[in-house]
Amino acid sequence: LLVSVMCLAGQPEQQQQQQEVALAAGLSRALCYANRLLPRYGASGRRKAKPRVLSLLAGADTPLQYIPIMNCIFAAQHAGVALDACILGPADSAFMQQAAHITGDCSGWCRI
Repeated sequence: LLVSVMCLAGQPEQQQQQQEVALAAGLSRALCYANRLLPRYGASGRRKAKPRVLSLLAGADTPLQYIPIMNCIFAAQHAGVALDACILGPADSAFMQQAAHITGDCSGWCRI
């Protein structure tokens, strides 16, 4: 994983942009899985499911990501899914800080 993160710095700009957009797509896919599992495990049984999504980020936020990521954040809030983030690079991620705060778990953000 760390080797992959370090390789991002040496990639051409077009490849980096494709991977940056992949964050919103990855969050959307994780929310789809959580939405599929919530009816099975959410209401039945003694314990209610509390799904969480952990995002590992190595790149900085870009304005291109703002609307798709905020849509994912609001969808996660509506579904009751907590979004956590672990930042692996030197740049902070305001988007994922907002995600952790809006989805109700401010402790779900760390920077390494």
